[in-house]
Amino acid sequence: MAAVKHVNPGNVNKEGGEIAARIILAETNQLKTSSGRVLGILISDAGTFDLVFYDHISGNSNQLFDVDSSVWTVGWHKVNVPFEDGIRVVSSGTPGDITVVYS
Repeated sequence: MAAVKHVNPGNVNKEGGEIAARIILAETNQLKTSSGRVLGILISDAGTFDLVFYDHISGNSNQLFDVDSSVWTVGWHKVNVPFEDGIRVVSSGTPGDITVVYS
């Protein structure tokens, strides 16, 4: 998890998120291992990337949604997606600078 830095959401706390994780490299990151909600995604530097979000604690199954740089632009994106088991993010390409806000 070297590419994910858990931070105080501060000014990205637009939806009441308790936790924010910054993703800057292509890798797999287990952000949480219990239920919660992905509230939003802040793309500060788009790069060329694909992020796949899974509701799972150890594998790449039960896909929730996909964030693709060919569709998602720089800025704040409200997603408000619940998860039950945990949130796992698999990033590929060059993510640039992306912050995931979740609870």
